[in-house]
This record gives sequence, structure tokens and C-alpha cells, in this order.
Amino acid sequence: QGASILDGCDGEVAKLKNKKTKIGAWLDTLSDNIIYVFFLLCMGIGFYEWQSQKFYLYLSMSSLVFLISSLGFMYFYLKDQKEEGSLVWVERSINQLGKSRRIFLSFIPRHLSFVAKRDFFALAFFILALFEMWFPISVCVLIGSAFVFIYSVLLVIHRNKVGKPNWMSYNVNPA
Repeated sequence: QGASILDGCDGEVAKLKNKKTKIGAWLDTLSDNIIYVFFLLCMGIGFYEWQSQKFYLYLSMSSLVFLISSLGFMYFYLKDQKEEGSLVWVERSINQLGKSRRIFLSFIPRHLSFVAKRDFFALAFFILALFEMWFPISVCVLIGSAFVFIYSVLLVIHRNKVGKPNWMSYNVNPA
């Protein structure tokens, strides 16, 4: 959780000092997502070493491919929309696309977007790890990264229909 606190502080300090930049937003997003890449690598290698089953390594590497591909599509979307590097734009655009009911499984972004939040899945994985439920953790990571991939592809496909998210309809500082 310390990384989350520091992650939030750097942006707030930049805003307070009026030194917010697009490059800073891109660097913040990059540093946030490098953590996920290392998590997937370490999870796959660790489970493989511990369980001596290549299955965990394959699950982790598949999740990693989905994640890296998703980040590529999100980057393309943000550059196409000429927005800053914050994935908040992507999240809000996916939620907007889900509300329009024009996409595959549109109920997921409308009702289950909390599952993609770091605080939620970190707690869920912690609880599963307490009960040594390694297989469900691996499967959840794979399914989650696959859905993120699907929605990032759909966002790029429908980018002209979505447009820019309406910031006024969102709570900018969620509790």
C-alpha cells in the first residue's frame, strides 16, 4: 500500500505546485503498470518453482501477454484521443461505452469495474493466499487480464463512437 500512497502523492504535489505535465502523467502510468508486469512475472516463476508445474508459468505468461497487449491498445487510444497518459481516461471511456450498451458484455463495465481496482484485487488475492488457493489466484489473474484486453480492443474499435468522457458526470474524487 505504500506504493499507492507515494503514487498518489507525486501527482498531488505536481498539481499543488502547478507543475502537472503530460510527460509526468505518462511516466506515472508507466510506473504503475510496470508493477503489474513484475507481479505477473514473479507470480509465474514463483508458482513454477514452488509447485514444479509449468501450468502456472503458462497461465502467468498468458496473462502477461494480455496485459502488455492491453497497455498497447490503451496507449494507442490515449494517443489517438490526444489525451494525457492517465488510464483514468481509459477507465471512464470504457464505463461510458458500457453504459451505451453497444459492446459485448456491456454489464461488466457498468457493474463490475470495481474488480479492476488495485485495492480490491490486492485484498482478494491476499485472502485467497491466506487459504493457499494458488490456482484460483492464477485463474482470476488470467480472466481479469483477458477482460481488460477485450475491453481495450473494443475501446479502440469504438473510439470514434465513444468520444471523450464527460468529466462532469463522474465523481472526480471518489470516496
